[in-house]
Amino acid sequence: MAVRVLVIGECLVDEVAGPAGRTVHRGGSAANVAVALARLGGDVTLHTHVGDDAAGRELVAGLETEGVHVTASSVRPGPTSRAVATIRPDGSASYAFDLRWDPVPVDVTGFDVVHVCSFAAVLEPGAAVVRSAAQSASALSYDVNVREVLTGTGPRIRAKVEDLVARCALVKA
Repeated sequence: MAVRVLVIGECLVDEVAGPAGRTVHRGGSAANVAVALARLGGDVTLHTHVGDDAAGRELVAGLETEGVHVTASSVRPGPTSRAVATIRPDGSASYAFDLRWDPVPVDVTGFDVVHVCSFAAVLEPGAAVVRSAAQSASALSYDVNVREVLTGTGPRIRAKVEDLVARCALVKA
């Protein structure tokens, strides 16, 4: 029997613009983790926030093709989040984000492990959903990957991260 994993976090469109042109990919730490776990044979469900636009439908279809179940409540009215990386001629990058992170609460009952990811674990209003799920999880893992440009820094963010870390069986930092 496969391990039942609930992954909670961001799924977005990653655009990379550089000297050779623009490429578009499925992105987000949570989406990447969910796909990797599904490829390893896990029974994986992703709870996220994607828009009901063409990009959101494409992201969900691609995840389902990879064997990831996406909760129906993950699809919300509005546009899908985007991250744009611009690669400069010297190879350095700059990043711009257009994010929506307001997932509905999710029931973690029946999952062996809950994995939470990245900025989604500390960026409000969705971080409250992550904290609630973390408090109810029988086993919790966390990929910290905080993005200063999105979350800021300081004691408030540190306290959120430390609270999640204290609950975890596994932390990637």
